[in-house]
Amino acid sequence: MKVHAAWAFDADKGFTHMRTMMRTLAAVLLASLMLFGGAAAQAHDELVSSDPAANATLTQAPAELNLTYSANLMNIEGGNRVRVVDSTGASVAEGEPQVKGTTVTQPLKIKDASADETYTVTWRVVSSDGHPIQGTYTFSVGAGKAAASPRDAGTGESSQVAADTQNSTKSDSDSGVNWWLIGGGVGFFVVLAVGILALLKKRSA
Repeated sequence: MKVHAAWAFDADKGFTHMRTMMRTLAAVLLASLMLFGGAAAQAHDELVSSDPAANATLTQAPAELNLTYSANLMNIEGGNRVRVVDSTGASVAEGEPQVKGTTVTQPLKIKDASADETYTVTWRVVSSDGHPIQGTYTFSVGAGKAAASPRDAGTGESSQVAADTQNSTKSDSDSGVNWWLIGGGVGFFVVLAVGILALLKKRSA
């Protein structure tokens, strides 16, 4: 009887220990889901202003384009691109965009700065959290002209911008899957702890 009582006492201690472990693992799982889920739900950086502004009508084309974002951008080689084309689809961007903090500056080379024209800007940058963001808008000089068709604007360099964006989007999706795998692993250990707890409880009965 004493041996049985001692065994029962040890089983109760084991039961209490496993119950505490289970609660701890459950808390870790909940905290992990809140942390990772909250991080995934956070909004990425965004374009807050541009010069020239979207849909602006100017008397003369500028020598450069400035895009300002809500947070410092990651200056990754080839990760930040700006495409500027006229109504014929010809590029008027000169050289690579320059990234400094929250601002991207793209030099322009326009032969006749006062000619009536409509320019289409397509940009893609790497936000502070490492995710790519992109957008497009137009601005005009004088009376403007019909903007470049998607086919014209989608050739050359802008096609590479689109390809890079697709690759980055795939990477982001893979990253999301990895977080789900981590959450699933933590959940597995919680289920395992529950099973061991049930087994100990059955033995102590």
